[in-house]
Amino acid sequence: MTKLIPLGGTMQVVDMTTGRVEEKPSGMMLLPAAPGKCPTCAVDHPPDQPHNRDSLFYQMRFHGEHGRWPVWSDALAHCAEPLRAAWERELRNRGVWKEPEFPAPPKHETPVPADALLQPGAELNVQDPDGGPDRPGKILAVVPKGVPVEHAIADQNGQPRPCAYTLNRKRSTLYVIEVTNDDGTTSRAIVPQRHFAKGLTNAQPREDAT
Repeated sequence: MTKLIPLGGTMQVVDMTTGRVEEKPSGMMLLPAAPGKCPTCAVDHPPDQPHNRDSLFYQMRFHGEHGRWPVWSDALAHCAEPLRAAWERELRNRGVWKEPEFPAPPKHETPVPADALLQPGAELNVQDPDGGPDRPGKILAVVPKGVPVEHAIADQNGQPRPCAYTLNRKRSTLYVIEVTNDDGTTSRAIVPQRHFAKGLTNAQPREDAT
Protein backbone atom coordinates (compact mmCIF):
# COMPACT_ATOMS: atom_id res chain seq x y z
CA MET A 1 0.00 0.00 0.00
CA THR A 2 1.36 3.42 -0.99
CA LYS A 3 2.21 5.57 2.01
CA LEU A 4 0.98 9.11 1.44
CA ILE A 5 2.89 12.16 2.67
CA PRO A 6 0.90 14.58 4.87
CA LEU A 7 1.08 18.22 3.78
CA GLY A 8 0.18 19.72 7.14
CA GLY A 9 -2.00 22.79 7.41
CA THR A 10 -5.41 23.15 8.98
CA MET A 11 -8.99 23.66 7.93
CA GLN A 12 -11.85 25.35 9.76
CA VAL A 13 -14.93 23.32 10.66
CA VAL A 14 -17.98 25.46 11.48
CA ASP A 15 -20.98 24.30 13.49
CA MET A 16 -23.78 26.20 11.75
CA THR A 17 -26.08 25.79 14.76
CA THR A 18 -23.82 27.19 17.48
CA GLY A 19 -21.36 29.17 15.38
CA ARG A 20 -18.44 27.38 17.00
CA VAL A 21 -15.36 27.08 14.82
CA GLU A 22 -12.64 24.47 15.24
CA GLU A 23 -9.34 24.13 13.40
CA LYS A 24 -8.52 20.57 12.40
CA PRO A 25 -5.76 18.99 10.29
CA SER A 26 -6.47 19.57 6.62
CA GLY A 27 -5.97 15.93 5.62
CA MET A 28 -4.25 16.90 2.35
CA MET A 29 -1.75 14.28 1.20
CA LEU A 30 1.00 14.01 -1.41
CA LEU A 31 1.83 10.92 -3.43
CA PRO A 32 5.43 9.80 -2.93
CA ALA A 33 8.06 10.31 -5.62
CA ALA A 34 8.28 7.78 -8.41
CA PRO A 35 10.74 4.89 -7.94
CA GLY A 36 14.28 5.92 -8.82
CA LYS A 37 13.63 9.60 -8.12
CA CYS A 38 14.83 11.57 -5.12
CA PRO A 39 12.20 11.01 -2.39
CA THR A 40 12.63 14.60 -1.21
CA CYS A 41 12.27 16.55 -4.47
CA ALA A 42 11.07 13.88 -6.96
CA VAL A 43 13.94 14.74 -9.36
CA ASP A 44 16.64 12.34 -10.55
CA HIS A 45 19.93 13.65 -9.12
CA PRO A 46 22.94 12.19 -7.27
CA PRO A 47 22.41 12.06 -3.49
CA ASP A 48 25.26 14.49 -2.83
CA GLN A 49 23.82 17.13 -5.18
CA PRO A 50 21.25 19.81 -4.22
CA HIS A 51 17.56 19.16 -4.31
CA ASN A 52 15.64 20.95 -7.05
CA ARG A 53 14.27 23.95 -5.23
CA ASP A 54 11.91 24.68 -8.15
CA SER A 55 10.29 21.26 -7.96
CA LEU A 56 6.64 21.64 -6.96
CA PHE A 57 6.90 18.30 -5.14
CA TYR A 58 9.83 19.61 -3.08
CA GLN A 59 8.10 22.89 -2.31
CA MET A 60 4.87 21.25 -1.15
CA ARG A 61 6.64 18.60 0.93
CA PHE A 62 8.99 21.13 2.52
CA HIS A 63 6.11 23.46 3.35
CA GLY A 64 4.20 20.59 4.94
CA GLU A 65 7.17 19.76 7.17
CA HIS A 66 8.40 23.26 8.04
CA GLY A 67 5.46 25.61 7.54
CA ARG A 68 7.33 27.86 5.09
CA TRP A 69 8.42 27.73 1.46
CA PRO A 70 11.97 26.53 0.73
CA VAL A 71 14.81 28.65 -0.60
CA TRP A 72 18.04 27.54 -2.24
CA SER A 73 19.94 27.38 1.04
CA ASP A 74 17.41 24.75 2.18
CA ALA A 75 17.91 22.74 -1.00
CA LEU A 76 21.69 22.79 -0.40
CA ALA A 77 21.63 22.08 3.33
CA HIS A 78 22.52 18.37 2.97
CA CYS A 79 25.47 18.99 0.62
CA ALA A 80 29.14 18.90 1.61
CA GLU A 81 30.58 22.33 2.37
CA PRO A 82 32.76 22.75 -0.78
CA LEU A 83 29.82 21.92 -3.05
CA ARG A 84 27.43 24.06 -1.05
CA ALA A 85 29.84 27.02 -1.18
CA ALA A 86 30.27 26.67 -4.95
CA TRP A 87 26.52 26.61 -5.52
CA GLU A 88 26.02 29.59 -3.22
CA ARG A 89 28.60 31.67 -5.13
CA GLU A 90 26.96 30.88 -8.45
CA LEU A 91 23.44 31.55 -7.20
CA ARG A 92 24.55 34.83 -5.62
CA ASN A 93 26.09 35.87 -8.92
CA ARG A 94 22.74 35.18 -10.58
CA GLY A 95 20.90 37.16 -7.92
CA VAL A 96 18.67 34.27 -6.86
CA TRP A 97 20.29 33.25 -3.58
CA LYS A 98 18.11 33.62 -0.49
CA GLU A 99 18.40 32.72 3.16
CA PRO A 100 15.42 31.34 5.08
CA GLU A 101 13.13 33.99 6.53
CA PHE A 102 11.30 33.39 9.78
CA PRO A 103 8.61 36.06 10.11
CA ALA A 104 7.59 37.19 13.56
CA PRO A 105 4.29 35.75 14.73
CA PRO A 106 1.38 38.14 14.17
CA LYS A 107 0.32 40.31 17.07
CA HIS A 108 -3.42 39.94 17.51
CA GLU A 109 -5.54 42.64 19.06
CA THR A 110 -9.27 42.87 19.76
CA PRO A 111 -10.14 46.54 20.40
CA VAL A 112 -12.70 47.41 23.05
CA PRO A 113 -15.77 49.11 21.48
CA ALA A 114 -15.95 52.86 22.05
CA ASP A 115 -19.36 52.57 23.72
CA ALA A 116 -18.26 49.91 26.21
CA LEU A 117 -19.73 50.50 29.67
CA LEU A 118 -16.69 49.03 31.42
CA GLN A 119 -13.18 48.08 30.37
CA PRO A 120 -11.55 44.64 30.67
CA GLY A 121 -10.15 44.20 34.16
CA ALA A 122 -12.83 46.30 35.87
CA GLU A 123 -13.70 44.75 39.24
CA LEU A 124 -17.26 44.05 40.35
CA ASN A 125 -19.31 42.85 43.27
CA VAL A 126 -21.61 40.16 41.91
CA GLN A 127 -24.72 39.27 43.87
CA ASP A 128 -25.41 35.60 44.54
CA PRO A 129 -28.69 34.62 42.82
CA ASP A 130 -29.43 32.32 45.79
CA GLY A 131 -29.17 35.15 48.31
CA GLY A 132 -25.67 34.42 49.53
CA PRO A 133 -22.95 37.02 50.07
CA ASP A 134 -21.65 39.05 47.16
CA ARG A 135 -18.77 37.50 45.28
CA PRO A 136 -15.80 39.30 43.74
CA GLY A 137 -15.74 39.38 39.97
CA LYS A 138 -14.21 41.20 37.05
CA ILE A 139 -14.76 41.96 33.39
CA LEU A 140 -12.60 39.37 31.65
CA ALA A 141 -13.26 40.68 28.13
CA VAL A 142 -15.49 43.00 26.12
CA VAL A 143 -16.37 41.29 22.84
CA PRO A 144 -17.37 43.38 19.78
CA LYS A 145 -20.02 42.12 17.37
CA GLY A 146 -18.73 39.53 14.90
CA VAL A 147 -15.55 38.79 16.90
CA PRO A 148 -14.75 35.34 18.34
CA VAL A 149 -15.37 35.32 22.09
CA GLU A 150 -12.30 33.23 22.88
CA HIS A 151 -10.09 35.48 20.73
CA ALA A 152 -11.24 38.59 22.60
CA ILE A 153 -10.54 36.91 25.95
CA ALA A 154 -7.06 35.88 24.80
CA ASP A 155 -6.16 39.22 23.20
CA GLN A 156 -7.36 41.35 26.10
CA ASN A 157 -5.52 39.19 28.64
CA GLY A 158 -2.20 38.73 26.85
CA GLN A 159 -2.73 35.07 25.98
CA PRO A 160 -2.31 33.11 22.73
CA ARG A 161 -5.46 32.60 20.70
CA PRO A 162 -7.04 29.13 20.92
CA CYS A 163 -7.81 27.05 17.84
CA ALA A 164 -11.48 26.59 18.73
CA TYR A 165 -13.73 29.60 19.14
CA THR A 166 -17.31 30.84 18.92
CA LEU A 167 -18.27 33.99 17.01
CA ASN A 168 -20.24 36.72 18.73
CA ARG A 169 -23.29 36.49 16.49
CA LYS A 170 -25.38 38.74 18.74
CA ARG A 171 -26.33 42.23 17.62
CA SER A 172 -24.63 43.53 20.71
CA THR A 173 -21.32 43.84 22.48
CA LEU A 174 -20.82 40.99 24.94
CA TYR A 175 -19.30 41.16 28.41
CA VAL A 176 -17.45 38.12 29.72
CA ILE A 177 -17.69 38.26 33.52
CA GLU A 178 -15.51 36.02 35.67
CA VAL A 179 -16.68 35.41 39.24
CA THR A 180 -14.64 33.91 42.09
CA ASN A 181 -16.59 31.29 44.02
CA ASP A 182 -16.33 30.51 47.73
CA ASP A 183 -14.17 27.45 47.07
CA GLY A 184 -11.66 29.48 45.04
CA THR A 185 -12.83 28.27 41.66
CA THR A 186 -14.08 30.68 39.02
CA SER A 187 -17.12 30.71 36.78
CA ARG A 188 -17.98 32.83 33.79
CA ALA A 189 -21.07 34.48 32.37
CA ILE A 190 -21.47 36.09 28.95
CA VAL A 191 -23.94 38.98 28.98
CA PRO A 192 -25.17 41.25 26.14
CA GLN A 193 -24.62 44.96 26.66
CA ARG A 194 -28.30 45.85 26.87
CA HIS A 195 -28.77 43.40 29.76
CA PHE A 196 -25.60 44.54 31.41
CA ALA A 197 -26.75 48.16 31.20
CA LYS A 198 -30.10 47.30 32.80
CA GLY A 199 -28.39 45.73 35.75
CA LEU A 200 -29.57 42.20 34.99
CA THR A 201 -26.09 40.94 35.83
CA ASN A 202 -26.61 42.05 39.47
CA ALA A 203 -23.14 43.59 39.32
CA GLN A 204 -21.99 46.92 40.73
CA PRO A 205 -18.51 48.51 40.74
CA ARG A 206 -16.57 47.39 43.79
CA GLU A 207 -16.07 50.10 46.38
CA ASP A 208 -12.62 48.78 47.28
CA ALA A 209 -11.44 48.63 43.66
CA THR A 210 -8.28 50.58 43.00
